[in-house]
This record gives sequence, C-alpha cells and structure tokens, in this order.
Amino acid sequence: MGKPRAEVVRFAVGAPDEPRSLVWRVWMTKGKSDLYISGRLQGGDWKVSLHESGDWRFGLTREFAKARGMAERLIFEQWERPQPLRDGVTSAFEIMVPSAELALPRQPLPEDRRKHTEKVTWFPPAPEGCATHFIVMYTEPGWPTPEAAPDFLSIFTLPDGRTVSIMVLEQAIPVDQQRQIDACRQALVEGMKTGLVRRAEQLSRQRWNREGTSTDTMSSAPGSSSTSPGVPSSKSSLFLRVRGIGILRS
Repeated sequence: MGKPRAEVVRFAVGAPDEPRSLVWRVWMTKGKSDLYISGRLQGGDWKVSLHESGDWRFGLTREFAKARGMAERLIFEQWERPQPLRDGVTSAFEIMVPSAELALPRQPLPEDRRKHTEKVTWFPPAPEGCATHFIVMYTEPGWPTPEAAPDFLSIFTLPDGRTVSIMVLEQAIPVDQQRQIDACRQALVEGMKTGLVRRAEQLSRQRWNREGTSTDTMSSAPGSSSTSPGVPSSKSSLFLRVRGIGILRS
C-alpha cells in the first residue's frame, strides 16, 4: 500500500456562471478511513460522516456548534453502515441533483470566494424530468474493484484497504420521488416563513429594550425549532434515508 494521503473530490452540476447545484465535496483525511461529504461552502457548518467504525451520521460540525455557544452539536440523522449489496460492494451515500432544482446564486460570488467554483468537475444538467445521481460506494478488500470509466467520477483506496468509487448516472425522477421533493420544498418554504416571523419578533424586542443591553442576535434559521436557534432541521436540508443509504437532494 502506498503512502497515506488526503483525497478530495469536488463536483457539481451546471456551470460556474450558469444555473448550477451546490459544489459538493467528498474527502478523507490523511491516514484515516473516515469519509466525509458536504457542500463545499458549507463544510464548516454541516457534513455527512461515514466513519470507519460503521457509525454514520449527518449533522452540524463541532466548530459550528462551538461558535454558536451550543452545548453539543445537533445530529439530524444517525444510522449504521449497511451490509454489502453484492460482490463486496456497499452503496453508502447518494447525492441526487434534479435538473429542475438548478439555479443561479442570488448574488454573484465575491472575487475572494470564486475559488470555490475552481478545481471542480462540472457535469451538464440532466434532461427535463430527470436527475443526476452521484453514488458513493465501497468495495471490500479482496473483491474486484471498478475500473476507470466515463460513468465513474473518482476511484481511490482507503488506508483500511476498502476502495471508494463515485458513480455518476442520470435517471428519470419517479412520481413518488417528485412528490417527496415537492413536500421537502414546501417544508423549507414554511420554515423560512417561520424564521422570518421569529426574526421580526426578535428585532421588535431589541428595539424596545430601553437599556440597549440585548446580546441575543441569533435568529432562528429556516426550519429550526424554538429550542435550537440557528440550526436547520433535517427537512430543510432535504435529507432522506432509504434502506440505510443516505440521500441528499441538492
């Protein structure tokens, strides 16, 4: 086995200056077999952690929680590594990007942040009514590993001997999945409305604070509960878990 090294794969659907998805990042740290997944701009806030131990989770990072004075970070979803499907292959995680969900950023990225769209593998949008799927898979040691091909974005080996491969494919969106997407989008909209109302109430309280000593400046983010200010719910993140396989809808 070669010298341990870090591995980072960055990818997105669309183009830097056209309607696009999040820029996604899949990475491992040097010498460890834990795998992480997050949006490139959101990696310091939340991530999916596929730990070598089999403890897999989707939640806030420790850094995000600490910066906001939270006693502990919030875990949206936690599950055990599923068993291999066949031939030593485990379908670990899937990112689904419906072509209809691509959009331009509300504001152009400032010059110092345009680097986040560099060193990225860009994929063209899927046809109307379809989605691009990025499927992260493990192959156990001793089993045949995938060979480099157009439908594989990346293939690399972890220190524990398992092979990680990221397969890319386009599929039509089934009616039931489209209903789930629509329901998630509606939940997100409702969460945004709730967050705006809470923020207005907070500003009103601060305005009428005669002493001017209020330090509560954190508003509830879209979809958050009243007990977790600034924390998005699992619905607002459009996270689903099917048969032990996590799915993030971009």
